[in-house]
Amino acid sequence: MKKINKTNKLSKSASELISEMEQDNQYVTRLHQNQREQKESIDNYRSAAAPILNNLDKIGIQVNFIGELLQNKANHKAAIPILLEWLGGDC
Repeated sequence: MKKINKTNKLSKSASELISEMEQDNQYVTRLHQNQREQKESIDNYRSAAAPILNNLDKIGIQVNFIGELLQNKANHKAAIPILLEWLGGDC
C-alpha cells in the first residue's frame, strides 16, 4: 500500500520494497555473493579456530567462538595459558 508522506512523496511499505529488490538481478547477484563470502569467512574462522577451541574444551571451557570468552560472565583464567600458547607466547 503506497502512502503519501509529509513531503507529498509516495512511500513504499517494507514488503513492497523487498519484493522490488528481489526482482533486481544485480541486487540478487550481490546478495548471493555476500552470502557466499560470509559463509566462506565463517568456514575459514572455524577451521583456524578449531584447534584452540578443542584445547579449551579439553579443560572444560566450551565456547563456539573465541570471542565468547569475553562475552560470558564465567571466569576463564584457565584459558589464558592456552591462548598465550596459540599466540606464540610463553605460559
